[in-house]
Amino acid sequence: MEAETILPDAVFESKGDIGVGLNWVMRISLSFATGALLLASIDVADASDPTLLAETNAYLLGNAHRCGVADDRVERAGTMVRDSIAAAARDSAELAAAESRYIEIFAAIAVQAKTETGSRRAKS
Repeated sequence: MEAETILPDAVFESKGDIGVGLNWVMRISLSFATGALLLASIDVADASDPTLLAETNAYLLGNAHRCGVADDRVERAGTMVRDSIAAAARDSAELAAAESRYIEIFAAIAVQAKTETGSRRAKS
């Protein structure tokens, strides 16, 4: 006597009314569960954190400078970044800490650009 193997796909692809409805319900349930899991796992960054703004933008603008983006464009973007940091800061101490962190990261990347082979173009 030979054992019959039932595959899971065969259950959900049955031609009867129960199989078709079950297939549709399982797809909706799976989509809903996946969406709920993704939404639950999102860690929203605090967009009003001036230190986080300073660190992220200093890194991006430092790399733009290192890769040869025109200085006037980097300066314009830097001005906008400093304005957004000032707007997000709750007090002068928080503003000073964020500006210090911005200068520290940007300067580190700019020094790295000068120590490269004389070219300001980033290597790809």
